[in-house]
Amino acid sequence: MPTLTSLIPEPIKAPLRRMRRRRIHVYGVGAARTGTTTLASMFGQSYRAAHEADAARLIDLAIDGATSSASDAPRIRQAVVARDRRLHLEVEASHALAYVVDHLADAFPEARFIVTIREPLPWLRSRVAHHDRARTTSTAWQPYRDFFLHGRQGEFAEEERELEARGLCSLDVYLAQYADHYRRVFAAIEPSRRLVVRTHELNGSPPRIADFLGIQPDTLAIAHEQNAPKDVDPLATLDPDFVRSRIVAHSAEIVRDFFPESLASYGL
Repeated sequence: MPTLTSLIPEPIKAPLRRMRRRRIHVYGVGAARTGTTTLASMFGQSYRAAHEADAARLIDLAIDGATSSASDAPRIRQAVVARDRRLHLEVEASHALAYVVDHLADAFPEARFIVTIREPLPWLRSRVAHHDRARTTSTAWQPYRDFFLHGRQGEFAEEERELEARGLCSLDVYLAQYADHYRRVFAAIEPSRRLVVRTHELNGSPPRIADFLGIQPDTLAIAHEQNAPKDVDPLATLDPDFVRSRIVAHSAEIVRDFFPESLASYGL
């Protein structure tokens, strides 16, 4: 049964959203598979929060941001500002925002950023498994995968022919995007405006997040474990030493900076 709100035409809803005061302005800009869905849900009980809002146009904006030159900056900034005015969210979380994060930081100096980050090996396992499942179950994000993943695929190493056979990408493709994501985010956002939260610590993070944003902790919901589908692990057939070598080639600095307790497991 439609609600009263659902019956209001979008041209009327947009100005109504803008009339509502924005109490906080937060972007969740962690990489894919680092808890951005959970982060948005933590704010959802008290704030206007969304995960991957307006996905089709967000994907277009991300690709535009990734391929832009300095001369394109005014146009992309205008698109980012127009999108913000239209959605008028208090919290938006999506990995795709990383490709326009410099424009977000510049256009909204009052905004704060929460950067979720997952240790490279479990991240890689989750990312590849999700991509494996999405090949046959998800079409909305196919343009994103075509550009950022398949569009960057070169030769496969002999050790990862199983990934090629499954229609997936090489480890270098996934890990290069992971490393590039955090380079973009940390280069664009000064430390005083960002809070880094490790994915496995999200459940206990509401007090830290509340302190960072100057809000009451009880306005945030406790993060709960997601009942994720049981994925096949495409990495299970790969040589663990090969997997570690590719992680170290791309993400050694991330391990050193954010997961020092795991240095030995990567041979660092």
